[in-house]
Amino acid sequence: MQNKKKSLIANYDAKSFSGHELALRRLILGCLVAVTTVGLCAWLGAIVFGNGFILLDAVVIVTFSLKALWVVLVFYSTSIGFVLRRATVLHSLELRRPSAMAPNPILGRIAVVMPVRDENVDRFLACLRSTKASVDGTGCGDRFDYFLLSDSTRPELVSIEELKFEAWRATQHVASHLTYRRREHPAGLKGGNLQDFCMGPGQGYEFMVVLDADSIMAGTTIVQLARIMQANPRIGILQCTINCIFPQSTFARLFEFGHRLVWHNYILGSVWWQGERGQYRGHNAIVRIAAYAAHCRLSDLIGARAARVHVMCYDQVEGMLMHRAGYEVRELPNSEGSYEGLPPTLFEFLVRYQRWCQGNLTNLRLLWLPGLAMMDRYHLVGVAHRFLGWPAFTIFVACATLLAASWPGEVTFPTHSAALLYATFLTLYFLPRWLGLIDAVICGARRYGGNIRLALGSLIDLLFTLFFVPIAMVSTTWFLIQRLFGHRAAWVPQPRTTQALSWADAASALWPTTVFGIALFVFILMSAEAVLIWFLPFLAGLLLAVPFAMLTASVRANTCMKQWGLCAMPEEVTPPYELQYLERCEREFGLP
Repeated sequence: MQNKKKSLIANYDAKSFSGHELALRRLILGCLVAVTTVGLCAWLGAIVFGNGFILLDAVVIVTFSLKALWVVLVFYSTSIGFVLRRATVLHSLELRRPSAMAPNPILGRIAVVMPVRDENVDRFLACLRSTKASVDGTGCGDRFDYFLLSDSTRPELVSIEELKFEAWRATQHVASHLTYRRREHPAGLKGGNLQDFCMGPGQGYEFMVVLDADSIMAGTTIVQLARIMQANPRIGILQCTINCIFPQSTFARLFEFGHRLVWHNYILGSVWWQGERGQYRGHNAIVRIAAYAAHCRLSDLIGARAARVHVMCYDQVEGMLMHRAGYEVRELPNSEGSYEGLPPTLFEFLVRYQRWCQGNLTNLRLLWLPGLAMMDRYHLVGVAHRFLGWPAFTIFVACATLLAASWPGEVTFPTHSAALLYATFLTLYFLPRWLGLIDAVICGARRYGGNIRLALGSLIDLLFTLFFVPIAMVSTTWFLIQRLFGHRAAWVPQPRTTQALSWADAASALWPTTVFGIALFVFILMSAEAVLIWFLPFLAGLLLAVPFAMLTASVRANTCMKQWGLCAMPEEVTPPYELQYLERCEREFGLP
């Protein structure tokens, strides 16, 4: 089954759907999501109706609907992806015309670019060296040139970058394939860096493969992307499915394990209905340089100020501009050989998430930009809605406690209906993970260490999710409250290796979450003790936020889980060549 699936994915062809076929798919999904969400909200309305608190009831229903809409969308997209992965014929998913993906020669030269800014030099060089070694192993290495695009601002770090890059360059038979390029004035940060490259040395290339500072890609995957782009001139951006690898902390391990179970089915389902306007996440993708240079300059939107405003989430805007110019933004479903890292701690994850939240909410000002297709507007709204769903659910929980405390004694609360709605919502939320678990078993649980370890990992993931999600919800809510008073998330280099997290640091970062949890807990005990059991799954994470952050930042706990094979990634059980090469580079550099 696995080999058959690989051969089908390898025959990917970007032949467009007919407009009617794609519109029908989107209509089907839209109707399913709308009917299910409205049904859940109507069900909730029937439960709270008649208590006499009309305004409070309305807030409860509206905030619930905002979170439920995203949960239902993920549920249906993942379910569609699961069905497609199990199908014996995937003709409806653009896997057509095998001749288009025959091993045709790569005609032009391709740039592999890695923008960096004040990053750990040994770490990103290990990633870039691993990618190059893997590409060289395909026999097509002579068609690729590599550019390290530095925006680093610290003089001592710039010197190290130059020295170590030149030392690597000196070991190569063809040193001209490697170029270090640094901008003196890093305007526009990463997006501006890429644009400057495209307007300069990038003009000599048709495509560029964009890497992040912790990205690694298999040579076979990069060559496959290049051949698809070469055969399909309509595609402006082709994105790979990205997996996270070699977690160095318990948090990264647990987050990626659960994420992996959902991710591949969700991406496959999304490709089914998004078609030619898929997601662009800014790296581990191949981009048509001429189109990118001509149409994706952020400063051309509404002036130079827009470029500064949108730089933190430039990828969403670039995908929109590429599609507006008539090019397709596609995603290669279920692709392998595309990797990145994860924030090592809960705190670092929340910092990154808040930065994304701010950037994507700011991007909403572009909704009425002329020439946008409906899917472009969907991506702007959909990503922003994903971030708003967490504070919406926080408000829902707070209002639900008020509702429980003030429920009229003469009105009978429909306990059985409420419990059934509760169970239904949790089922919709967790079913994508269960489908991923079933898929992992079907594809071979040995990839995750065997059936027993996979089952234990799933139980650990369930507990992790129950603690992590409420913390993230309340932290995001607190960030948005601060933003109303002028606080802004700044772009800073993301720590990519495990760091010690002290109790003081954890408490300083998570005290608002803990205080909110304590306040909610005390309020329920004093006013509606009987409903405490309903709120415990939400309260547990808040009350234990600090020890949870400490435990999940632990290197020792992660080492034990690795030794026992718990929550293992397939790449950890059977490392592919490029990741083995990465480990050799890390040992050479003395990296942890």
